[in-house]
Amino acid sequence: MKTINDFISKKVVALSQGACIGYVLDVTFDENLKKMIGIVIVDEENEDEKFLSNEKLLSQNDEYIFVESAFDCENIFQNQSTNPVGKIVFSENGDDLGRVEDVVMEKSNVQKIVTNKSEINVKNIIVNGSDFLIFGKNNKKIKKNEKIFNKNVKNMPKIEIQQIKIENKKNDIAIPTKIYSSSRLLIGKLTTNDVFGYNNELIIKKNEIITKNIIEKAKKHNKLTFLMFNCK
Repeated sequence: MKTINDFISKKVVALSQGACIGYVLDVTFDENLKKMIGIVIVDEENEDEKFLSNEKLLSQNDEYIFVESAFDCENIFQNQSTNPVGKIVFSENGDDLGRVEDVVMEKSNVQKIVTNKSEINVKNIIVNGSDFLIFGKNNKKIKKNEKIFNKNVKNMPKIEIQQIKIENKKNDIAIPTKIYSSSRLLIGKLTTNDVFGYNNELIIKKNEIITKNIIEKAKKHNKLTFLMFNCK
């Protein structure tokens, strides 16, 4: 079994070049949160973000992840994170099941979601939204509503759809998305929660300013991703 924290902050070594090509900044998943698809690594010097798929990861130990070549990396121009860490899990009845702290995987297959309140089988996650995860035991109702919605959209008069598009273009209305930021952009932000590392060591308190030293400390404790989702 592996978790997100088994990847975050580890250095990535390219065997062909015998060089460190960066450290792991994020772990990415498919849309349904059923499978890990790869990692995002960052060059410490220029903060460039690159993607490495699961197929390119050869092995790893407590400090390093090994790949065949630096050329196996793919450039990322705008990375929208699919990492669920930091999201709150709600039940269909609106019960708060906690904030996601980690994901447990068997090889690349997601087994369960770990929150600060509970452990949840990924089979019971029926919605993986941009801000929240929804827990439930039956998604037939949701699928039925989706079909009705899609049917209604298809039946909308074409002229109405065209008017909406023109109006959005005129007012430059952008669809909000959660874009993953480089770690250097965290400097100067305030934390929204206490962040603890190994052996319950306090990395930073709530409402404190994030500094470069705090980021480095978070990396060593594999808490960089958690820090990202708990700042403003």
